[in-house]
Amino acid sequence: MKIHTSHSKKELLEIVSSFDLNVENKYDLNKSELVIAINKAISLKDEIPPDDEYFFVENKEELIEYLESPNQSKVLTIKEKNALMLIAKKVIIYCRNGFYLASSGYDSYDSLWVDVKYLEKYGDVPSSRRAVNLMNDDPKKYEKLIPIISKRILKKMEKSNELKRLQQRSLTITQGKIFLSFD
Repeated sequence: MKIHTSHSKKELLEIVSSFDLNVENKYDLNKSELVIAINKAISLKDEIPPDDEYFFVENKEELIEYLESPNQSKVLTIKEKNALMLIAKKVIIYCRNGFYLASSGYDSYDSLWVDVKYLEKYGDVPSSRRAVNLMNDDPKKYEKLIPIISKRILKKMEKSNELKRLQQRSLTITQGKIFLSFD
């Protein structure tokens, strides 16, 4: 089995922990060493627990197929992602400047709309998601925009929002008698 190079080390570490693969010192290994260790661990395992949270894999064969195929979340090349980030920045500038075309880099509202529709497809990229959400506040918009986000990113966003919600400070009021004494 050959693991596709588009899978990042971080994702490979998530696979090791999600599927209980026996890889010693997994955080100390570089990516190529980790790939070898994962290959060895998968070949030694007869059965792999199903994962419906991140990878949506039911058995060992599906995991092997997932690892051999290109990473679905890495569909953009570096050049394409840089172009996407530039478009997102232009849209964010348009939104921050009160939705005026004159202060943004756009000539017409149609060219802006074409860029926003392009950004809508790449909801996994945070800047793209932010630009699309800001455009929903535009009073001149044609329709409500919903960024397309993969299930895996949605789960991560839900977990981080839950942690933020738990971490928020709130006012607690306790009733009772309080005695203050001053020296």
